[in-house]
Amino acid sequence: MARHKRTDASDDGAQDALKLASLRDLTSFVKAVEAESFSAAAHELGVSQPTISIHIKTLEKFFGTKLLVRGRGVKLTSAGQDLYHRCRHIVAKSVELSTVADNLRSMRQGTLRLGFAMPRYAMPLLAEFLRANPGLRVVLRPGNAAELLEALSKSEIDVAITTAIEAPTSLEAKLIATQRPILAVPAAHAFAGHKVISLQALESERLIVREPGSMTRVLFEQACRRYEVHLAHTLEVPSREGLLEAVASGLGVGVILNGETNSYRGVQAVEFSEEVPSGGVFVLSQTDGDDLPMVEKFLQTVATSQRRRKR
Repeated sequence: MARHKRTDASDDGAQDALKLASLRDLTSFVKAVEAESFSAAAHELGVSQPTISIHIKTLEKFFGTKLLVRGRGVKLTSAGQDLYHRCRHIVAKSVELSTVADNLRSMRQGTLRLGFAMPRYAMPLLAEFLRANPGLRVVLRPGNAAELLEALSKSEIDVAITTAIEAPTSLEAKLIATQRPILAVPAAHAFAGHKVISLQALESERLIVREPGSMTRVLFEQACRRYEVHLAHTLEVPSREGLLEAVASGLGVGVILNGETNSYRGVQAVEFSEEVPSGGVFVLSQTDGDDLPMVEKFLQTVATSQRRRKR
């Protein structure tokens, strides 16, 4: 039992020594061994020879043993031999980490996690961002407004591009567009060719709607409550593309946001005659998100795009 306690104490002591031993000391030790000379190590690291000696003496004090023997060149003691390989690994990893940090700061590598509910707005911004930063990796996450807000709150994504009735006060928000619900109808439908249609006319139609949590559905349901419209037949489709395909196939008329048809085959867009609620298309990030170089750079891309649109 006593032997077990001594082993634990020894391990704890080694861990404490490693915490105290700075990377600077480890680097001096490794360079002195590799160069077989204190003076050569000092030259490579850009410090004085006495500085190298101080660093190595500090290490020897921490480990409680002699690590090097100086004579003609530098020789490792048996304890130094054992520690050298471990120290060399730590120094190599620190150099690797420093390189990664430099690349992240200079935007030569890294990953941006981008959530989007609005590909019409997200993809042009992403294309512009990657043209300026070709070395970066982007992970895309589609979703509706509610899903993306949850993902952002859990730090599962860095940036979200989605519709909201108003900007969430807990997030950094940049308004890039406004959208309102409109009707998508099959080309052969009686509503096709109309410029506007009343919400009341939908009460006798099979209506195709988005899933709960979709801002398209939230805005449309607000309009129905405002004008006391009661829908008898609805079909729920959990994606914009699925909804448009359902409309094109003649399953009914669907509610989308203006600009989302994009001349989808066999589908026509019709405005509502009533004044319906609208929402903003926002680029959302955490309030401290611009501390991350990739998020800051993406927000700069958004700002540049907005300035260009206003000209």
